[in-house]
Amino acid sequence: MARIGVEFGDKQVFQIDDLAKSSGFGKSRIARAAMQIGLAAIREAKTDTRRDEVIAINDLKAIN
Repeated sequence: MARIGVEFGDKQVFQIDDLAKSSGFGKSRIARAAMQIGLAAIREAKTDTRRDEVIAINDLKAIN
């Protein structure tokens, strides 16, 4: 597997930690699953404009 330089906000780190503790899965597995779910949602966008909106909206949600 390749490593990519991704910075997660405190909110995501806390959520990943909580899920790891409650599920028994490792943090990396949870982050990979979340990334796959998020990428699928982005790919489902029917237009470039909608894709860009999905990215922008969810990026804002992630940092707030």
